[in-house]
Amino acid sequence: MHGQRDEATAHYEAALKVFRESDDSVAVAYVLHNLAQLRLDSGDEAAAGPLLEEALRLSRQGNGRRVEAQLLHRLGQTHVNRGDHEAALEVYGQVLEIVQLIGDYTGEAYALHGLGSVRLRHGETKEAAEALHRALACAEANDERLIMGRTLVALGELGLATSDTGEALAHLRRALPLIRLMNAPAEEAEALVMLHAAHRAVGDSEAAEQTLAQARELASSMPPEAAEPVLLRLREAEEEGPAFYVKMKAAE
Repeated sequence: MHGQRDEATAHYEAALKVFRESDDSVAVAYVLHNLAQLRLDSGDEAAAGPLLEEALRLSRQGNGRRVEAQLLHRLGQTHVNRGDHEAALEVYGQVLEIVQLIGDYTGEAYALHGLGSVRLRHGETKEAAEALHRALACAEANDERLIMGRTLVALGELGLATSDTGEALAHLRRALPLIRLMNAPAEEAEALVMLHAAHRAVGDSEAAEQTLAQARELASSMPPEAAEPVLLRLREAEEEGPAFYVKMKAAE
């Protein structure tokens, strides 16, 4: 994993040198965006911040609106990770304006998913539902399975937060095959833990245990640093049983 990341970093740094020499500001912004993503993937938000800021400045300088929207979306994610939800809402709102202006419907789905997810964390369930259902409609209209899966997971969370366990189960069951296409074990494990909570809420202990077993198996195949938060959630689910569902709702 680290070897692949180092190889990708070297590739982008070489490309960055070439594009800086050619004075192509939008191309430089795009490469900086990819380097920032590698830093974020390794958990180094401090190093990603300056890269994102320079990339954003250059994308605006070169009128690269699509790249600007991607960068703003990434910046919104860093705000979410730091717990600055107001800043995240502002940035995702800017993303939504740009993608609607340039007719980027996939980008619109991502922006609405971001807005809905942050609203959900704030407990603004009505506003979250509106944004997430709009995101799902955009994703479905363009057959964008990646954001479709993530939006369905968020709608599953919303169902848990509002005690609509039937909706939560339906969304999470539909989400899992799409999440598996992404080859993202951490996201799949998180969806399984939520599905466990939904099964537990309706009293289906057998299905709840099956989903936990699947999540355990996934965690065992992940690198230690990626598996740690998943294992923590699994331990909480196993130790607390039905109380874990109540805690999940309260956390939302």
